[in-house]
Amino acid sequence: MPGALVCSANSEIRSDCGAGCSACEFLIGERRSREQGRVQWSLPERRALTAILPAPAFSYAGAAAAGEISGRDRPAALHLLALLALFNLIDCLMTARALSLGYAEGNPVMASLLEVNLPLAMFIKTLVVGLGSYVLWRNRHLPFAARGLSALTVLYGLLAAYHLSFQLSL
Repeated sequence: MPGALVCSANSEIRSDCGAGCSACEFLIGERRSREQGRVQWSLPERRALTAILPAPAFSYAGAAAAGEISGRDRPAALHLLALLALFNLIDCLMTARALSLGYAEGNPVMASLLEVNLPLAMFIKTLVVGLGSYVLWRNRHLPFAARGLSALTVLYGLLAAYHLSFQLSL
């Protein structure tokens, strides 16, 4: 009978519940009338399931983190990290080459670091990009971090392409 209400409370709560209560938070529409393949759980059901189902353990020693990207998506994130490291290396090398030819650095923060010491500036740049990508990698289960890793890789890829096209035109 479509449209019938079903009590979703567990047996302990149902025994205390008034059987005819129409405002009960445990009453939900019958699932058979819902869209096929899509189950909508009530709030008490979700709370009960989180207590029953095992949650991924938090671990910080290189083990799995809660909500980690599935095994199918992990290689894509690893590829993004590898590309980001490659693009950062290309940026460092091409910047050093352009500086040796007499060009100036466009980034004012890097320009002030480059005035002090070139290897130190490249080390600090690599360290900052590495730490930023590590933070994004550790939080890759969050949509913002996953999009940030993708955007950072694309931006560094465009920067590396610009450097390579500029260096090839010399």
